[in-house]
Amino acid sequence: MKQISKIFGLFIGLLAPLSIGVVFAQSMAEMGVTNGWIRATPPNAKMGAAYLTMMNHQDQADTLIGPSSPLAEVVEIHNVKEENGMMKMYPVDFLEVPAKGMVMLKPGGYHIMLITLKQAPELGESHTLTLRFQQAADVIVELPVQQNGVPGTFPGLGYLWGPG
Repeated sequence: MKQISKIFGLFIGLLAPLSIGVVFAQSMAEMGVTNGWIRATPPNAKMGAAYLTMMNHQDQADTLIGPSSPLAEVVEIHNVKEENGMMKMYPVDFLEVPAKGMVMLKPGGYHIMLITLKQAPELGESHTLTLRFQQAADVIVELPVQQNGVPGTFPGLGYLWGPG
């Protein structure tokens, strides 16, 4: 009887991770995320940014309606555009991802702003970001902290948050 109990316990123990994998695979079938990273910031920075590519595998468009992360008190979708010869950054309420299409969040365009950082993202770390969609299941990703060019700058935009 003990032998059967041990085998049954092992069987149940193996099923739990498989069911988590199935849920993850289902959400990946709806919406995928690749090439994600968070920009390293100076130690006293109050803001940071995250970049990634979202791929919609659904037959209908979906909408990113709310990113969140334990790394920052406020997490928003932002865009950058030229206005009167100046580059300006502004928040957007949502971002549509076309059916069977993709949207790149990158420096100088759409990106995710991490506002009122709880800690400065440092090279070698990774942090969790949750993407909430209007239709697809939430996608939770672990993004590495990377440096692209000079710390604190976006290519073509100059300093964003200034030194220390």
